[in-house]
Amino acid sequence: MHARHALVVAAAWLVARAAPAASESARVRGAVRFGALFAVHGAPTEARAGAACGVVREHYGIQRVEATLMALDAINADPRLLPWLRLGADLRDSCWAAPTALRQTIDLVRDAIAPSQALRRRSLSSGKAGLCSTVCTVPCIYIFTKFIHIVLRCFSLSDSFQVDLIMATNRLDCPGTSELGRAPATPLVAVLGPGASSAAVQVQNLLQLFSIPQVGPAPPPHHYLPAACRAQAAPIVSSRVWQVSYSATARELSDRARFSTFFRVVPSDKHQARLLVALLRAHNWTYVHALHTDESYGQSGMAAFREEAARGGVCVAREVALRAAPSAAAVDAALARLARGPRVAVCWCEGRTARALLAGLARAPRRLRLVASDGWADRRDVVDGLEHAALHALTLRIRSPYLNHFDRHYLALTPLNNSRNPWFQEFWEQKFNLSQPRAGLAVIAAVSPLCDEWLERRHGVLTYHLTQVLTGNDSFGGFLFLIGRKLTIPSGAAGRESLAANYTQEPKLALVVRGVYALAHALHDMRREACGRGGRGLCAAMLPFNVSRYRLHLAQVRFRAPDGGLVAFDDNGDPPPESVPNSHSRLHVGEFPK
Repeated sequence: MHARHALVVAAAWLVARAAPAASESARVRGAVRFGALFAVHGAPTEARAGAACGVVREHYGIQRVEATLMALDAINADPRLLPWLRLGADLRDSCWAAPTALRQTIDLVRDAIAPSQALRRRSLSSGKAGLCSTVCTVPCIYIFTKFIHIVLRCFSLSDSFQVDLIMATNRLDCPGTSELGRAPATPLVAVLGPGASSAAVQVQNLLQLFSIPQVGPAPPPHHYLPAACRAQAAPIVSSRVWQVSYSATARELSDRARFSTFFRVVPSDKHQARLLVALLRAHNWTYVHALHTDESYGQSGMAAFREEAARGGVCVAREVALRAAPSAAAVDAALARLARGPRVAVCWCEGRTARALLAGLARAPRRLRLVASDGWADRRDVVDGLEHAALHALTLRIRSPYLNHFDRHYLALTPLNNSRNPWFQEFWEQKFNLSQPRAGLAVIAAVSPLCDEWLERRHGVLTYHLTQVLTGNDSFGGFLFLIGRKLTIPSGAAGRESLAANYTQEPKLALVVRGVYALAHALHDMRREACGRGGRGLCAAMLPFNVSRYRLHLAQVRFRAPDGGLVAFDDNGDPPPESVPNSHSRLHVGEFPK
């Protein structure tokens, strides 16, 4: 590796080591998988190495995780999209902090490069393998044997499925696996997210340095070799991991010379800058102040605004930069600098910065009207309790249609029926100020991930079929945890809590779903070209899995998302731009398509 690249990797590792802890992940098994980064928790409240993440976030966190899982369910159930091929995912928590996003990305890439080594590290730590085999062996063997007899005798399943089951019980491993009997590795084709532009830039810099090999001997000539094992048995091929963002708008990410593996389903700041200048000119506000968050999102956006303002005849009197989460003193000083001159200020600010500005205006009211970018948009968490200070502000919102079907999915969730989201129980307790009793759940919660690991190493092929039929979940540990929850009543809950209380759908969920569908459509087109119509799993022509070839199909996707919006990418990896201006006098002003 080039010395400069080695230096960047070393720096990223050091930054990631100091990141706040966010070790849980939501995994969905599949023949091919993508990684995803969501800010499930807020940023750490303390600026120190290893600081704990903040509270769980419903918007930007839990809802985005559930939207991704819902989209995966729909894709894997759709006979027209990726038929006979299951798309998987590995969802991680970035804690709205770039160091955490880097650490999670390193984990994703490391596991993709060397899954057997990653599993060896897990299996040898703290004597987990011995505990798992003791706790899980007897019930698992009993369930396995009974299930196989029932399935083979009572159901008319395809020959390939029966062979998969027989193979799993007789060999317990895919051909060519290590002595640990690791579960079949699956190609990592892309990383979805993160949401913040500053974190997306750093993750993109990291992803460009890595190549993802698929290692193994030549696959044996067996007609019924499972797709997951075929993927594992492929010889080496090196290619990069692509990144698709659902929220990062920084203009610099459109630079193909710097960010060659980046795509996004959200327009760049250049489009927003043009719309902001158009709004200013429409109101005859041609002499304004400017504020921005002093990080990638704000810096890139303000640079784009300055260029468009110069072209459009809008003059900037003073420009002030603030940290993402500025102190009250810093905000008051910035507002004091803007006290004279124009009565309008353009705010290219992240949500935390915009809220701090509104708090400053509430402390010392000034005749200053804010015209803001999508970092504020129509977010209720920005204006909650500060509505008077936000009155008459104008903001831009990226066009993202409302998802009615998400409401049906989300409002039906409870801790009793949602074991696949590892952050949901913490969110539920936080939202309703409850505490789930740990007696009875503590043992299952501790043992279930260990059992998953043991089962992956011992029964890689069978585990997937068994757990899907028994529970609809993606792990046997999830099955155990679900049983434990059904036998437990949350203290103080009495079954009356519902997510419908004070519910609002996060405005950008449709963009998250579009990102997932873009990855699926690219894989669908790649498989149809390589395997023809009617194939199952990953055919021989797709192995070894070539992510560079996948990128060509990702760049050429063009389809209508479930919300009706067009998903496509230009030469810079950007989508067709659409934005909606919002007035905080609660009037819907209009819509500006391209």
